[in-house]
Amino acid sequence: MLFCIVLCACNSSSVEKDGIIQPAFNLIERQIGERATGIQLEEIALENGKETFEVEAKNGILTLRGSSSVAICYAFHTYLREACSAMKTWSGERMELPETWPDFVLKKQTTPYEYRYFLNVCTFGYTTPYWDWERWEKEIDWMALRGVNMPLATVASEAIAERVWLKMGLKEEDIRAFFTGPAHLPWHRMGNLNGWDGPLTDGWQKEQIKLQHKILNRMRELGMEPIAPAFAGFVPTAFAERHPEIQFKHLEWGGFDEKYNAYVLPPETPYFKEIGKLFIEEWEKEFGKNTYYLSDSFNEMKLPVAEGDDDGKHKLLAQYGESIYHSIAAGNPDAVWVTQGWTFGYQHDFWDKASLQALLSRVPDDKMIIIDLGNDYPKWVWGTEQTWKNHDGFYGKKWIFSYVPNFGGKTPMTGDLQMYATSSAEALHSANAGNLVGFGSAPEGLENNEVVYELLADMGWTGEIWILGCLFIVRLVTAVARRLWIVLGSSSGKQFIARCILTPGLLGKRLSRILAESVSWT
Repeated sequence: MLFCIVLCACNSSSVEKDGIIQPAFNLIERQIGERATGIQLEEIALENGKETFEVEAKNGILTLRGSSSVAICYAFHTYLREACSAMKTWSGERMELPETWPDFVLKKQTTPYEYRYFLNVCTFGYTTPYWDWERWEKEIDWMALRGVNMPLATVASEAIAERVWLKMGLKEEDIRAFFTGPAHLPWHRMGNLNGWDGPLTDGWQKEQIKLQHKILNRMRELGMEPIAPAFAGFVPTAFAERHPEIQFKHLEWGGFDEKYNAYVLPPETPYFKEIGKLFIEEWEKEFGKNTYYLSDSFNEMKLPVAEGDDDGKHKLLAQYGESIYHSIAAGNPDAVWVTQGWTFGYQHDFWDKASLQALLSRVPDDKMIIIDLGNDYPKWVWGTEQTWKNHDGFYGKKWIFSYVPNFGGKTPMTGDLQMYATSSAEALHSANAGNLVGFGSAPEGLENNEVVYELLADMGWTGEIWILGCLFIVRLVTAVARRLWIVLGSSSGKQFIARCILTPGLLGKRLSRILAESVSWT
């Protein structure tokens, strides 16, 4: 009886718009076609307030239960991988499914995290700037299958910003001159770069609006909580010239000529709140209500304060934190300010305890989330403790433990897999973790190193510390795959290479030799 009821629900147009079963069914159907109609999908309650799933198969009947659409989709991905040796990845797929669903002993799992975050501001430059809806649809499916429920969603930021600047009295040509070309927009949004390879066209702006509607509709259909863009204080040159009474701060980044550098509003000017409020209002007028808004004012840039003036520095940081938060709340009182923690580790000499505490001091604890972006970088690049440790779990603010497994869109086989399998769980159980509410990964470039992201997807659903010696190997399909895994795990799987190009050398020769021998292994 239950089987029939669930199937009817999956194919009924009367299903509630916000129900979790229909979106999960639709996604599974996109993966395996009509086979999806033979799967039982059931909604279950949260476990101690956290998302949970169950999966089991008996006598050819596969049952997936979850507390959300994403939980059901992750249950499906788990079953495909562990019971059917099947998977869809960025670089290919193995989806030769058995005619009858293999038996699978009941598996129950509950995530310890409220949020599973994915994407990086830079991903929208290194990988996605020219994606169409067909490619975005596949990526959102990929996210749901790996349990992501908090993706970054910054498409069409400039189309909204243009409307704001028009209301502030600027001319269209001056606004367009402010924007970079599509591939450089992430650095424009973070205030690093203006005008480079621009301007944007009418067609670009209109198509990005249409695309963002499709992206957000699908994310929301699956119950995800997208993070939208907010105003961070950066203004066009034309606005600065229009207001000579304001003492704008001219920041520097990357060695670019000053004409490409950002002007940022001082925090005490009423324009900060006015423009930030307009940005939220225009965004929500176009795309609907949202809760989470990203704003980063000092990415890889120092404030122009006098050397040694700690009191002045801390006062200015407190004012900026207050102004950014209030500019968002003015447009939506229920909104939560999200900020990247990358720069707190990248510029750890500047962001000492007192400085970060100053930035956060005037923002309510429940109205801010810090994404501690690059927990793989302290060990391998910065030579420091992880940022959350240096800052006592971020002084009561909510935060998300994250990695940046890809830097600059590069494609070497790299990644500290043992760190990925342990470090987040260690943070979760630390007495110094503060208000840790999420886990995520923020790759600057996609479509590489699939094994890293499969591992990270699983870490978003466990608080256990895993030992890689027995991880994944049992899930691999053939003996040759197991042998390849052992080689990778003992070489590039123990490295984290951020900036250099890896030449495989001996590793490549070993892999080639094993593949050449695969006939005798399969």
